[in-house]
Amino acid sequence: MQLGSKLLRSKSGQAVIEFVLSLMFLMGLVVFIIHLSMSMAIGNYIHYATFMSARALLSSALNEAAQKENAEEVISKMLKNGTRFSGWIEPSLAGGGRFPGAKIITNPSSWSGVNNHRASSWMSGVLYQFNMKVFMGPISGSAGSKISLTSESWLGRETSSAECAQKVRALQQGEVFIDNGC
Repeated sequence: MQLGSKLLRSKSGQAVIEFVLSLMFLMGLVVFIIHLSMSMAIGNYIHYATFMSARALLSSALNEAAQKENAEEVISKMLKNGTRFSGWIEPSLAGGGRFPGAKIITNPSSWSGVNNHRASSWMSGVLYQFNMKVFMGPISGSAGSKISLTSESWLGRETSSAECAQKVRALQQGEVFIDNGC
């Protein structure tokens, strides 16, 4: 009995135990920082893809449908149809087009409630909503917890060639309209 109590009072091995506990804490912190950095980098890339898609929407094309198709094509290529970061994100909005998660907005009055098209013309752009895993590990469970994030880019939209031709015909018939750059 004295041998057991002598071992309990002995301080040999204390440094090893402290080192192991400190090492476990530091390794967990390193893994957390790496995961957080990857999440931020992926979020930044998704925001860039949304911006590039909005730039494609901004550029003039034959008609509005072609502009929307160009924007959907850009975001689809940049995010590889949602498979580029499939382990980290998943789209949370069933967007109105070919690409899940993306919503190309060209008629702001349909969703914002603003009926004055001139006042809301800047509100054309691209919206991408997705869920991102926050932390995967034994603490949060195997599935990990998720947060909902939204990436938006509102650059407006240039008038299409068809809209411009329609405005010019209206001008030739004597109608007055606000010049929108065509």
